[in-house]
Order: sequence, then structure tokens, then C-alpha cells
Amino acid sequence: VLDRAQDSEPLDRDLLEGVESLELRWLDADGDWQPQWPPPNVPENAGLPRAAEVELRLADRGELRWLFRLPE
Repeated sequence: VLDRAQDSEPLDRDLLEGVESLELRWLDADGDWQPQWPPPNVPENAGLPRAAEVELRLADRGELRWLFRLPE
């Protein structure tokens, strides 16, 4: 719940088992992949990256990768 009451207790649940790793990276305006956004050498008001990539490695299914093109 995004706006839960202060006295409510959080509920922990495993959503996915067998996760070996999760990596995110971001494509900058020069076409270079960055491990964080904003990168250290770019001002925070520089805007959005051109794309985002999510790589998920599962013990039983191997590597899954999603590439999202972001609006200009």
C-alpha cells in the first residue's frame, strides 16, 4: 500500500524464487550504457535516458532481458 497508516505492519512476500541476479543499466544520449542514472558526470536535470535495460537471472530459467525505449 502506498499510503498505509503509520500503525500498520508491513507484509513481506516472496514474489519470485531462484533469483540469482538483477541488473539495470541506462542508455545515455551518446549511446553509452551507464550502470546508474543519472551518471556521475551528468547533471541531474539532464533528462531521461534513451533506454533502460533489465536483466534478470533465474536459477531454473536462465537469463531474461527486457529493453525499454524511453520517450525523448
